Amino acid sequence: MSITFTHQFQLNEQGLWEFALQHLPEHERVAMEQDHQRRWDAIDNRLLDLYDAKYRSEFMAKLVKRMPTDEMAARVAMEVKKRDCPPGVVMCTIARYGLLSLIEAMVHNLLHGVEHVVVYHDDRANDDNNTRIALLPFVRQGLVTYIDWSRRPQLDAYNHCQHTFHNTYKWHAMFDDDEFLVIPSGKCLADELEGYKRYGGVALSWAHFGTSNHIHANLSVPATDLFVHRMPHNKNYKTIAQPKNVQKWISPHYPRYAQGFFGVDVHNRRVNGAAIEATDVYDRMHLNHYWSRSFEEWLVKASRRQGHSGNKRRTIQLFFTHERVCNVVDKSLVGTLPTDLVIP
Repeated sequence: MSITFTHQFQLNEQGLWEFALQHLPEHERVAMEQDHQRRWDAIDNRLLDLYDAKYRSEFMAKLVKRMPTDEMAARVAMEVKKRDCPPGVVMCTIARYGLLSLIEAMVHNLLHGVEHVVVYHDDRANDDNNTRIALLPFVRQGLVTYIDWSRRPQLDAYNHCQHTFHNTYKWHAMFDDDEFLVIPSGKCLADELEGYKRYGGVALSWAHFGTSNHIHANLSVPATDLFVHRMPHNKNYKTIAQPKNVQKWISPHYPRYAQGFFGVDVHNRRVNGAAIEATDVYDRMHLNHYWSRSFEEWLVKASRRQGHSGNKRRTIQLFFTHERVCNVVDKSLVGTLPTDLVIP
């Protein structure tokens, strides 16, 4: 049974329900249809289990057709060289099933001034050799360092980055593999960070994006062009910190700073705790967080266990909670990521 259907579903709760039913074995689907109620509580884990057992591998087989080539990585290296950004920023990220979004985020952030990307690959199920293979062309270009991090915690990866590259890069950006830099000034990242060098680090707020009415994955267009609807505001943030001013990373979002140092938001206001309440944070440097991509891709991601929270798995109700409030149109990155640099 293929996960791509000719029938086009509407991205509302009824449309998603019809999409979900099509993935169930026939006898389960018939039982649900006879119930005449949309019982997400009954179908949620069953659908995710099916994605975990079967549909994710089918979807990943499609992604393999987008495997980066040496020629593509060479084009990326050439474009990075043309941009001629100052060095000094490393992006450290942990990835599982990296072909979903890692390549796009990595290339985008390199083009915006990240000097080097360190990928900690958590192949905890021993079913994702594709991420390593996909990164090899970029490793050969000197743009990426690959580290096998299977079945090891995300925070341990960030602290490994902190210690290993402490003296190599002035700034450490601890980003996920679906987070894309937005720098409205047009400056290179290192130049933008100069304004925050007296602090321990700078907190980049999330612009949190939904599906933009895409149920099925479109693998021929970058995420930055497809998904243009986000929440009005998200309190979460990610940090770019100076390792010399950091004791250790205590959250995927922020570190504990050395005595006398602290983090600020992009308007130089001190950040305390895990949330930024201010809403005037999108006029300067921030992160576009493509949390769901399409509903199909979200199911692929949600069926796996989350890297930072043990065996927890996202729920479809959580998806609805996010999707309903992604009502702000934001085209800040549309047209900024050349397709030939991310899709062979």
